[in-house]
Amino acid sequence: MNLGILETALIVIVIVLIIMSVIWLVALIEILKSNFKKHSKAIWLLTVIFVPFFGAIIYFIIGRTRRIAPDRAE
Repeated sequence: MNLGILETALIVIVIVLIIMSVIWLVALIEILKSNFKKHSKAIWLLTVIFVPFFGAIIYFIIGRTRRIAPDRAE
């Protein structure tokens, strides 16, 4: 199958968008299932929603360490 450069670029863009969407969705689900101190959950949700891809990456780098362990939940 002989794809042109535009078709190949389109396929790559679609694959990247799918990967970014999955990362964003996983971050949202993880935030909703986790316990945080005070208003941290709302702040992380707003960050991930309004800064979609970079917010999710920032959450995975910083936010996961801010979660409260299930046995210490307030």
